Amino acid sequence: MVNILNRKLSFEVLTLKEKRWLIDCVCETEQQALVWARKLIASGKIEAARIVQYRTMPITGFTTSKVIFEEQAPVLTEKPVIVREPSGDLVSVCASTADLYSPSSRRMLATILRDYFTKVQVTPTELLHGWTHVKKLQDNGAILMTAVHRAGSVQARCTATDAKDRINALNRMVDEVANRARDFAVERKKLPHYDGSDLGTYCERLRARVAEDQYDYTVRSMLTAWLYDQRSLGAKMESLMGLMTDGLEMGLVLELDGIVADILCFGETIQDLFGAQANMGGFLITLADMLNGRTETLAKSKNPALKDVAAKLNAGMLPQCRDVLVERLLREIGSDKPLDKTDPQQDQKLTEKLGEHLRDADGITLGGEATEKALAARKLRIRQNLLRQMGLHAIAENLRPDQA
Repeated sequence: MVNILNRKLSFEVLTLKEKRWLIDCVCETEQQALVWARKLIASGKIEAARIVQYRTMPITGFTTSKVIFEEQAPVLTEKPVIVREPSGDLVSVCASTADLYSPSSRRMLATILRDYFTKVQVTPTELLHGWTHVKKLQDNGAILMTAVHRAGSVQARCTATDAKDRINALNRMVDEVANRARDFAVERKKLPHYDGSDLGTYCERLRARVAEDQYDYTVRSMLTAWLYDQRSLGAKMESLMGLMTDGLEMGLVLELDGIVADILCFGETIQDLFGAQANMGGFLITLADMLNGRTETLAKSKNPALKDVAAKLNAGMLPQCRDVLVERLLREIGSDKPLDKTDPQQDQKLTEKLGEHLRDADGITLGGEATEKALAARKLRIRQNLLRQMGLHAIAENLRPDQA
């Protein structure tokens, strides 16, 4: 409260939530109140902010008030969920319902429904095993129908089969997945509850209660139920990595690896894991070093989760995670995006440096021939762009990869 010429002033900041004005804080000066009110509006968590000035006479205590500021928060329009079409190595053809649970199928799902998974913060494994997640997607009928058509159409082109037949086959598989998840939601009530502690001991009890051919599905379903209350992909990854304790049966480690690999399919998780990078080239070099076991590159990282993933990768505990990260590495190398968007002239230098870091101590390139081809194609584009800048368009068009 501020004394000004025999009067005291204070400034109350109120916020509007669900049609109710609530006091957020009281500030001593108008400037402090304005800064705080605008910060609340920018957060997108309130409907409006208001500042009320109170003037109190020191002797009588008589107080008057008036609204000196009120502003509505902008209405945030929700981005539409885009259903994407997979291409290249991301296309997985499912011969049976069982194939929908495979790593390649889950990676394709992560591509097709990337926006949806990011919005609801759920992984493909959780969608395939959790009835609540399945039902929520079914309620978004247009998204599910479009996803099935996208997958069926691209699979039909890859296999030279009839698209309608392929879409119908996928619809039957989706129904079988949904029915299995719904039936298990009932059966789960008869099984011991998993609370997130000592996965090995819990699964020993579980194995004694379920048929052997249902065990793996049951483990993934119980993990899905346990993850339900964790609302972010990052938190889920941290929790799953925490379950990989010393002595845990390798089969269970691989089950956890599968769900973590699902999470690593999403760009926001990668960004959170690696933190801010100077440019794409720097990120790919760091990723290549991690995959090649050069842990000294990660020494400066302040994220313990990144170091944990690196350690388990190098111990051979995360084969699906490795596959996902190598795929991302190849995809970025093969894209036409500059390795430094603020200074495309650095592309050649960064590409050469990346090539060096992709080779391990024995000179073997991470990703093998596919990586070599992607690097060669990038070098060719760089050389062609340089020639075009010099006005040598004909030479650029006729340039061969071995001349780059």
